[in-house]
Amino acid sequence: MSPVLARVLNLPNKRWKSEKVIRILGVPNEAVLAFVRLLHAGWEKQSRRNMEEQKTYQQLSEAMECLEHIFKEGCTDIKPDRRRRSSCSCPPLDACQPLQLLLLHFSKCDGNRATCSRCRRIWQLLKLHSSICMAQDSSSCKVPLCRQFKYKMQKMEEKLEERKWMVLGKKVASVVAFSSFAKRKRYESGRDLGPE
Repeated sequence: MSPVLARVLNLPNKRWKSEKVIRILGVPNEAVLAFVRLLHAGWEKQSRRNMEEQKTYQQLSEAMECLEHIFKEGCTDIKPDRRRRSSCSCPPLDACQPLQLLLLHFSKCDGNRATCSRCRRIWQLLKLHSSICMAQDSSSCKVPLCRQFKYKMQKMEEKLEERKWMVLGKKVASVVAFSSFAKRKRYESGRDLGPE
């Protein structure tokens, strides 16, 4: 923040009347100060929101790295009794251990996976992996369900493309019908008004 803006934001109302920091013709100084404070608060809020988004994206990136690490290198650092093994070569350990616990839960969950929040979370991570997976052929990726999710997304994209063409076809057909109707009306009205 600039020193001038900091000084304006920190000025008490009594001093604001005596000091002329920002003058706008026809606008009371208190209104200017209130407006500057409002703008600054909005900017701080947006900045904080952007930092939180970046943190979320960073965590998702680490989770994707760990997911690939777990399935490509066969890292199973968590024993079935949830005790931690001593030797772990996981890159970001903070993301790997919770992800392994989620996978352990996912493999043993007896409940409905659609309603279980943990199962839904790992399902979403697997889906996210498949959307960013750069494996050229589907057999080279070791992450489970990657190929199935890619196939499903491809089918959905084809349906969406097909739907776009259907909508476009309907719009063109309606324009053609309307224009032929308009031409016929013009022809009939021109024939009626012809010389007698």
